[in-house]
Amino acid sequence: MYIYTLKTDNNLYTPFFISKKISNNKNYSFSKFIIRIATIAIALSLSVMIIASCFVNGFQKEIENKIFGFWAHIHIQPYSVQKNISQRAVASSLKPKFTGNKNIVHIQNNGSCGALIKTKEDFQGIILRGADTDFYWSEFSKFIIEGKALSPKKEGSSEPILISNSIAKSLNIKLHDKVILNFMSVPIKMKQCEVCGIYNSGLEEYDKQFAFVNMSMIQEQNHWGPDSVGGFEIFLDKKIIKHSKLKNYYLVLGSPFMSEDYYKSLLKNEIDHQVKEIGNAFTVSDLEVVSIQELEPNIFDWLLMQSSSEVIILTIMFLVAILNLATALLILILERTNMIGILKSLGASNHFIRMIFIRQGAILILKGLLIGNILGIGLCYLEQHYKFIKLSPESYYVSVAPVDIDFMWILGLNTITFITCVISLLIPSLLISKITPIKSIRFK
Repeated sequence: MYIYTLKTDNNLYTPFFISKKISNNKNYSFSKFIIRIATIAIALSLSVMIIASCFVNGFQKEIENKIFGFWAHIHIQPYSVQKNISQRAVASSLKPKFTGNKNIVHIQNNGSCGALIKTKEDFQGIILRGADTDFYWSEFSKFIIEGKALSPKKEGSSEPILISNSIAKSLNIKLHDKVILNFMSVPIKMKQCEVCGIYNSGLEEYDKQFAFVNMSMIQEQNHWGPDSVGGFEIFLDKKIIKHSKLKNYYLVLGSPFMSEDYYKSLLKNEIDHQVKEIGNAFTVSDLEVVSIQELEPNIFDWLLMQSSSEVIILTIMFLVAILNLATALLILILERTNMIGILKSLGASNHFIRMIFIRQGAILILKGLLIGNILGIGLCYLEQHYKFIKLSPESYYVSVAPVDIDFMWILGLNTITFITCVISLLIPSLLISKITPIKSIRFK
């Protein structure tokens, strides 16, 4: 009877029983050392993959939330409007309701104009954004670090202004300081304002440019009436905005081979669907409906490119795990050449012996995955709660490294790593078919 038809007393099939005996062998050997190295390599590879994915997830979501909180998701504005300068007037009565669209959480008026902000020692060019009575302060207030939000001007007091921390540091302005706004008109107009609050969105590119005043000041400087604004901003429910890492990988890796139209079609997301739906419902001929992704494409392209770094890290870590595992199994097979010869002389098939070593490799993989998960998720959890990794807001738009732990994605990483590594075991295991019983028994 062939050996692969036998069962042990423990009711385990013989290949698994032999593999277990090899694993439990406590005698020191070179293969034991290599196996430990391979286990550590798999653990480190998985932990690095988990950390990279969680950090890229957190970074992309954090920056997107900042942009959406600062700019809203969708803008309704006059055609050909130039960003960040005085706008053409739009009647505030055109403000849409969209009561039937449950994905819209808020709609507000907008307006802007350019100005110079002056102190006794210095000045700086800025862009003033108008905050009307419908401004979404519940969303923007998370950025305010000193003082309070804008309130209507009181009789006999200065106009309130909300400036960024970047502008405050640049001009050495403190809370409740008085500043002068110069407007580029003929003749030049001036307004005295009092700093009612200081905000810090972390988006340095915007913070160094924008300050907020009441909409009435924008209407006055742009020569609009009290019923005119620059357009409308629409905030969507954050729950509808979903992120697909696989789609991002496909866009990053496949973009050189895609046509421009196909690439743009893949970039479309739920915000673009809402733009289309709102555009169909809003039929004012001289106004367009655009997403913030269209108005600020560079920063969203930059966020997408973070996925390319993630792909590179994942690829390198997969290769490290596979190569170390294959090397460990190859050394284990060579060390057990005598055993293989004896088993073959007893009638064991190549498949039977191959299963012994593949099971040995599978145990090694599972140990590595367990350690890797503990390391990777543990470090991400610590960063999420204690925020010990500090970053430069000027370069990264965030002061600490944001983390988003997606357990379904981590489960996917584990599954792919396990399957890939098990498949990689088949290549060194083919060496078993080349081993002959006579030569292998005498092999030393």
